[in-house]
Amino acid sequence: MNRTVIRCIAAALGLLFLYTLALGSRRAIMEAQHERYGPEIPFTLESALYYRRVKIVYDTGVLPAHDPMVQYPEGINPWTTYTAGAEYVYAALARLFPTHIPVPERVRFLEAAWFSLGAPLLALGLYGWRRRVGAAALGGLFHAIAISSVIRSTGHELSHENFALPLLIAHWAISVSAPGLATPLRRRIAEVAAAVLLALALCSWDMVQYYIGLRLLHRAWRISRPAPGAGEPAASRGWWFEYAALWAVSVLNPYHQAQGFLLSAVMGLAHGVALLVAFHARFAGPGAKRIAFRIATVAAGCLATAVLHRWLAPPEAYGHFGELLWAKLRFLNVKPADPALLTFNQRILWVPALNSTDWALARLLFPALLGLTIPAAFLVWCHSRKSPDSRAGELVFATVVTIAAFWLFARFHVYLSLFSCALLGVAWSQLATTRFTVRAVAGLAVVAGLAMETLHTLRHPGRWGRVNVYFKEVNELTAWLNSQAAPDPVLANFGVSGSIAAYGKCAIILHPKFENAGLRQRVQAYGETLFQGTEKDFRDWADAHGARYYVHAFGEFSRESPELQMRYFVNTLDPAPESAARGFEFAPRDRTWFVHEWSNVKYAVFRVITRADEALAAREVARAEAAFATGDLAATEQACLAAMDHFPRQPRALELLRMASALKASGFRAGAEADGT
Repeated sequence: MNRTVIRCIAAALGLLFLYTLALGSRRAIMEAQHERYGPEIPFTLESALYYRRVKIVYDTGVLPAHDPMVQYPEGINPWTTYTAGAEYVYAALARLFPTHIPVPERVRFLEAAWFSLGAPLLALGLYGWRRRVGAAALGGLFHAIAISSVIRSTGHELSHENFALPLLIAHWAISVSAPGLATPLRRRIAEVAAAVLLALALCSWDMVQYYIGLRLLHRAWRISRPAPGAGEPAASRGWWFEYAALWAVSVLNPYHQAQGFLLSAVMGLAHGVALLVAFHARFAGPGAKRIAFRIATVAAGCLATAVLHRWLAPPEAYGHFGELLWAKLRFLNVKPADPALLTFNQRILWVPALNSTDWALARLLFPALLGLTIPAAFLVWCHSRKSPDSRAGELVFATVVTIAAFWLFARFHVYLSLFSCALLGVAWSQLATTRFTVRAVAGLAVVAGLAMETLHTLRHPGRWGRVNVYFKEVNELTAWLNSQAAPDPVLANFGVSGSIAAYGKCAIILHPKFENAGLRQRVQAYGETLFQGTEKDFRDWADAHGARYYVHAFGEFSRESPELQMRYFVNTLDPAPESAARGFEFAPRDRTWFVHEWSNVKYAVFRVITRADEALAAREVARAEAAFATGDLAATEQACLAAMDHFPRQPRALELLRMASALKASGFRAGAEADGT
């Protein structure tokens, strides 16, 4: 056996080890969650709706163009509402499992298994770029075991990012490896493959736009600087493949087409960079005029796109995210206690996972990795000053910007973890030329950091599940709705609506998808009516949206974390005594327009007394009035009870029933006056 074969076998075993470690750590946490919460852990929030779509494809083989059960009564188009497509992959692979394994557990395993591909892919990219086994091993190990990478990819919940990130890592791995390929043809093939993978990742998760934006900003700066690095024009040839891929996504993908991605800020920057690359050969080299022209070219592309965006793009295309960013900058990243200082969008979006990061959360997610990343970034930056490499500069730039983004939005820990792992691998490869003592100290620090991350992840794995979720109570609620209410439309807060649709099999009026401006407005109207209106006002709103049942989640007046409650979101921290919310919270069985049907310690289900119910009850009351006028007490009671079947607290029916009962008790009978008794 020659040396090449031995190296290939060793590399394959190393990659298999990384994959096994990544998948094993995630499954260990998932098993701990089962021990803690039981075998039936429901998906929640958007994750529940994601699973529901996977199950639809699993059962029927197709994702419909219209789903009337979500955002009832008008329904939604799943293809334009979500970054759909991964459902087909999960459904196809789930059919390969033994039939005795529940479908939710198959999907949980598949998500963790798919995401775990990122560790060996990252290692391959680092090796293809740096040609150092140590760099590949280090980056792959941290990505496999660091809690910042593990925590959202155990399968506990489904997310679009977990499907997209392996595609994005594969794109990055090919991109950084392509310049080292032996022939121009291989480089072109690699660039095309990288562009296709980038497009697939973007189709799977809209936040891939963040990565694309960083990449574009760095490229614009790289080409616009007075003395671009050697080989930049050649590298720019591969840019056209990525630009074409972005155009394809803009035009062909239903979700991004609906969001107006072609005229988004990211694509505006792409158009500017495309102009810059097109004119680079003519205006290359130093000179103030040429530099000014290059900068003006990018600005013109961005400005033209912004103007077109204002007139042509959908109004809800990510404006809410910019609104939240402005609030965080304005209030120095601290959510104000007074909700009046924020808009509704800012209040309701400033929650996990878009909450601000503090030191406690940073230590929880990055016990060692972030501390190693900062010196690694400094080392790579210093090295790139001596040996220019646009790939290293781009990675350092992305890491530094993402640290700031992570401090503003905890959700960006996903990107920070990925960039940090890659940066550690690059930094380690650059230590190869330093003195032995420096490498030894750095090696000890890296080993200690890896050990700390491993212990942090695998010690007490049960703590890494979703907190503040009543899994048992959600299962009880959805089981009752499935058997007693399905498929009737249900009004419930967006925290439990997804589970009601997925497991309760009921249509839902609200659902947790805030990229849709119409849904945000509906949630706002729901909250304001619940906390600022009377019970009758809330009934009228629910009935106008077709609700047959209302699910109330107790705890709306908890003193703990009021900034995470709906009363904060609608700027009503102390609702009036007659508000609908107070009635549901403190006297759920004494409602007039809502009939209490079922409850547990967390949720109560009410049947809505609709206007149609009122009309039917009014007819029976009229019949009871006529019967009472003739002295027919039995018919009066019968009509009153029929009215109360539709409207249990119908005031006139209750009055007539009391009067008829009192007369019967006194011995009154029809025709008594004629008999003289």
